[in-house]
Amino acid sequence: MFHPHYDHIQVATLNVRRLSNRERLTELQEALRKTYVDILAVTELRWRGTGCMDLVDSEYRFFYAGPEDVKVLYIGIRTNIFERIFE
Repeated sequence: MFHPHYDHIQVATLNVRRLSNRERLTELQEALRKTYVDILAVTELRWRGTGCMDLVDSEYRFFYAGPEDVKVLYIGIRTNIFERIFE
């Protein structure tokens, strides 16, 4: 009998007070290194514009998007399953 294989994806959210630069993102990455989270949505990021970056010494990719007005809060997404999402 056929038994389908399901991959489990762990998703979490984190509300940070202020993640205003890439150095703070590296600190967050170190704090989360031992977690089993595949996708992490980070709120109150305060970064302008949109973009994507690979994190240093990590398999994670960080996506962020938001308006140009720095007073508006928006969300960044940290993921290590980029290839599975976009296949």
